[in-house]
Amino acid sequence: MSPDQNAPRGEAGAGVPSDGDFDDGVRSEKVAWLDTVYRNVARLYLDGRASERWVLEKVGEIVEDEVYSEASTTPPLGQLYDPEGDSPRNAEVVRRACQRQLDLPIT
Repeated sequence: MSPDQNAPRGEAGAGVPSDGDFDDGVRSEKVAWLDTVYRNVARLYLDGRASERWVLEKVGEIVEDEVYSEASTTPPLGQLYDPEGDSPRNAEVVRRACQRQLDLPIT
């Protein structure tokens, strides 16, 4: 792909990233960050160092901090999020979500 001849140029003559490029970069970093955080939460649970309740609390904090973004609610652990907190989540549901999270390719 050749560089856009009409794209803005910085002082060194290099192309200046567009807002879309910046947004894509930020989005990619956010997805990678969420992947890392969810993997860590899943690993702590599967290693027996965290309870189901703790996992659900952390997932809730992550989703709420990410303003309910699709990137935070789409991964297996993000799918455990229940805004009302009414949906019972037993150990097997949490264990399966944690295992699916770790089975995903690293982003």
